[in-house]
Order: sequence, then C-alpha cells, then structure tokens
Amino acid sequence: MVNPSHSRGLFLQAACTLEVLARKPGNSSPFKPLLSPSPEDLLFVNAAMAPILAKAPGKTLGHTILEAAQASIGVSATNANLGIILLLTPLAKVPDNLSLYSNVTPILEASSIMDACLAYEAIRLMVPGGMGQVPDQDLAKPPTVTLVQAMRLARERDFIAELWATGFARLFQEGLPALGAGIQATGSIEASILLLYLHKLAQDGDSLISRKHGLSVNQEVAQRAAGVLAGQWPQKKQGIEAFRQFDGWLRQNRYNPGTTADYVAAVLYAAFREGILNLPLPFVWSAGQVC
Repeated sequence: MVNPSHSRGLFLQAACTLEVLARKPGNSSPFKPLLSPSPEDLLFVNAAMAPILAKAPGKTLGHTILEAAQASIGVSATNANLGIILLLTPLAKVPDNLSLYSNVTPILEASSIMDACLAYEAIRLMVPGGMGQVPDQDLAKPPTVTLVQAMRLARERDFIAELWATGFARLFQEGLPALGAGIQATGSIEASILLLYLHKLAQDGDSLISRKHGLSVNQEVAQRAAGVLAGQWPQKKQGIEAFRQFDGWLRQNRYNPGTTADYVAAVLYAAFREGILNLPLPFVWSAGQVC
C-alpha cells in the first residue's frame, strides 16, 4: 500500500528516475549515455508520463496507455519508455489501499477490446523496434480480442507480454526478492538495481535484443551476464572486470537490453508500493567504483 505521506505519482517518478540513474550495462545513464535514447530523453519522458500514470485508477488501461504515450512523444522523439508505460499502467491502476500482488490480475482480466485498440494505437505511435509481423492480432490490424488476450498471444516473444499474461508473477516472485537480496548483500540501491538487471539477463536475456538481433545473440547476452554473476560482482575483482567487459561488448555492438531496463523500473515501483523501499531512501545510492 502507498505510504500516506507520499503520492503514487512520486513513487512512479522515483522508480523511473532510479532506473535511469543506475549504470546498467549497455543501457543509457548520465554517466554512460547513449545517443538515443539519451538520459535527458528518458528523464523528460518519465516526467511527462508519471502524472498521467498516477491517475490510472480513474481511467481504463487503454486510455492511460495512449495518453502516456502521447505525452511522452510530445517531449521527446524516443520510444524508449513504451515498455515502462505498458508495465506501469496496470500496477499504477491498483488503488492505494490495496496490495499489488493480489489485485493486479483482476485489473488485467477486466481489459477490453477497446483497451487493445487504444494500446495498439499507442504502440504504433511510438514505433517500437523489432516488432515484425505476426499471423494473429498483428499491430497493423484492428484487434479482435481484449488487451490481456493479445498479450497472451505475444508472451513467447515478448517479456512484457509474458508479465501481463501471468499477472506479473515473475515480478513478484523473482524481481522483488532479487532487489531485496541485493540491498541486503550490498547496502546500495544502485548495486541492488544492477544485480536485479544482471539476474534477469542471465536467466533469459532480453526480448528486445532477441527480436532485433536474433536468438543466438540473446543467448550470448545471457551467458555473459551469468559470467558477471559467477565472478561475484561487485565483491570480487574478476566480477568487476567481467561487468566492464560485458558493458563494453553491449555498447560496441549496440545491444541495448531495453526491456530489462523497463522491468527494473516496474520492480522499483512495486518495491515502493509494497514498502520494500521508501523515501527518503534508507540506503546509500552509489555502487562505487565497481562498474
């Protein structure tokens, strides 16, 4: 439940900001920016969409997704936060006095065909990469199923769709415990974010990379992330070196684990909502000179 002294919008903004600030391998941050999306782009679009997502309980899923996408495009040409919008909208729609875990599934199941139509419009507006064509419920055609049904059809090729299809099960069962374990092990918010990111990549890579660059590249991403963890980052020198090599390899080849970054933002929001994190942050931020 939301801390009564803080607003839903503040937690949404905080989660998205922390995700941008963390020095994630292959991803854009103020200390290791990408040309597109730049850290400024990400911060601007987060500021534009957070107030809209904060009003999600009073609107349908589709209307919130489309309005957030329109607001984002209005401040930056990047489509980098589409995944964040799709992940945060159903979580933000859960009323403040209810826990996320047991109440997000009914919200997903109540989605309509109109929600799917509006979400498709938002996705086409933001022109995500690597989508291709599919035989059933392709984005180029009007949907004939509800939004959650459309997500279930896409779950094998897209991790965001998988989360929708399963009531965000892995976020609650894997993401939040991984973040909490990282905080306990390091005492650092940034280091715990990076460990969450690495664990997700090591487990199954990144679905954006898989769509854009192929399964074999995605498998290598997963293997290299697992190598960083096997090297005991951030405690051991070999892990720190493996982290830096992994980051360099991703950037050199322009393999951006964008879906995993979106997942991190959603996990952080859930951590604020479920009381794992609060403001002011009770732990130090920086992971130090370990990335």
